[in-house]
Amino acid sequence: FIKLLFKRQRPYQSTNKVRNLSGHIYDSVFARYSFPSGHTMSSTVFALIMLNKYPHEFIFNFVPVLVGFSRIFLGVHFPSDIIGGMLIGFVYYNLLK
Repeated sequence: FIKLLFKRQRPYQSTNKVRNLSGHIYDSVFARYSFPSGHTMSSTVFALIMLNKYPHEFIFNFVPVLVGFSRIFLGVHFPSDIIGGMLIGFVYYNLLK
């Protein structure tokens, strides 16, 4: 529901310099908007859960970053969407643990 609060267009919708390389058509009410990145938020929560269970597995630190870069590369999110998704994922994880 945060997406409906901000209603930020996706990069490929707001400029013709960015293309949607994902191949997905974002036409539903929840998928139409960009902020925050749901994929990055989910991967952040996943990584924090895994780091809590396996604290010495350093690879989980990179999961949200890689997901975030892929979303920017595909043209479906701005960098601030990724940062927002990570922050909200971090807060969500800490509220639920």
